[in-house]
Amino acid sequence: MGDDKKVSLDFLTSEEIKLMIKISDQITNKSVFEEILKVVLTNFEGVYQDLNLAKSLNSTTSLSHNEIYTLASGLHSLTLLSFKNSMNRKEMWELLTELMMRDELISTVISAFYGERLLKKDLQPVIILNITLNNGENQTFQVSLKKFHEMRCLTASLLKEVITLERNKLQKVAN
Repeated sequence: MGDDKKVSLDFLTSEEIKLMIKISDQITNKSVFEEILKVVLTNFEGVYQDLNLAKSLNSTTSLSHNEIYTLASGLHSLTLLSFKNSMNRKEMWELLTELMMRDELISTVISAFYGERLLKKDLQPVIILNITLNNGENQTFQVSLKKFHEMRCLTASLLKEVITLERNKLQKVAN
């Protein structure tokens, strides 16, 4: 990598990315890789899509469900890594070359990461909430930090009100 800074990969990230690159070597149709990358980046930007990639890509690739999801996981880790380390194009190219990704796929990643679409997006932190309903169904949704704090304050206010009402009720019963 460049002399200025060395991007450090933790073990898990490193293994996910290396496995993604190994599987990407099996891809003969570049559009399959592009489609997986598009879904990962769209999800990363906060527009969650069902990652039912395996079904939609079945006719265009011989990759298994696990391989498709491993590619998606590796690309997600790579996206996080690039933001965490504020990597520029050159550093990303050097990292992926060092990890032996094919040049045509590196070009695809670089275009997606550093093109208009992703750099112009103002990435704000969000909180992902997973709620289990009474019927056992899980609901997952995301809220901005601002909305989360509003919900937190409203919940605290409501709980305070409930406690006050219960105290008043107990005082009336005691009298």
